[in-house]
Amino acid sequence: MTDIFKKTVSVVLTAFLSLAATPEPTSTARLAPSSLAPSSDDERPPACASPLLDEARAAHERLCQEETCAPEDLAVLDAAVAALRACALRRQELSEVPPLPAAAARWIFPVSRMRPQDSMGGPDGKGYLKNRRVTCYASARTGHPAHDLFVRDRRQSGRDREGRAFEALAVEAGYVLATREGWTPENGGAGGNYVLLYLPARNWVAYYAHLDTVAVRAGDRVEAGAVLGKIGRSGRNAWASRSPTHLHFAIWEPGRNWMPIDPYAMLRRASVSSASASE
Repeated sequence: MTDIFKKTVSVVLTAFLSLAATPEPTSTARLAPSSLAPSSDDERPPACASPLLDEARAAHERLCQEETCAPEDLAVLDAAVAALRACALRRQELSEVPPLPAAAARWIFPVSRMRPQDSMGGPDGKGYLKNRRVTCYASARTGHPAHDLFVRDRRQSGRDREGRAFEALAVEAGYVLATREGWTPENGGAGGNYVLLYLPARNWVAYYAHLDTVAVRAGDRVEAGAVLGKIGRSGRNAWASRSPTHLHFAIWEPGRNWMPIDPYAMLRRASVSSASASE
């Protein structure tokens, strides 16, 4: 065990124990489907506050820049997920998940006003390509273990013919694990502006990338269908004019090297939201 790994484990365990002793905030921080991002002077506390969430974002961004998954970074992510799961347990939100197709009916399609059959890239879900030798979600040559969900926008504006922005929606209730906003072509990053959303009912993490704006903060609790941000063209490949505007959507499983999971069946049967973006 390396010194850096020992130090990381010590830090995350200490922070997690302090979280367990902290009373739950009274605010639920729920977002309605038309909610906007909180303003800079918004003092409401997140539903699940933890110093582990800042560490999780840093660990995720380090992993995305490497060809292999560092065990110490995966440990940080797992500890942050454990903190969010503890919040869900305190709220008694965890329950048995029914099998398909009933479970799929509980999902909201992650792109507002788009039907799955009109949005999903590749016939029959073939846009999802996972290298059989993948060792974790950020390892080298992972293929494309995600679904690109396209929108019908005008002139790559991220808006429909009526001028409404397309929104990224929470597929089900969860807690925000990490976010990034402020991407520019100069500062790089393949995913651009993104949201990592922990789904406690299935113990999965959903990744929403290429956003224009982000409407949530780490630790926020959101309901199914809540607005996470507006879909845009941030990110190295999405920024290119050759790329149609889309949401990059992936599912990972914590605790198993964050291996990717194909959510095609869930997406295909998901309900469509008619939510429209606020200007």
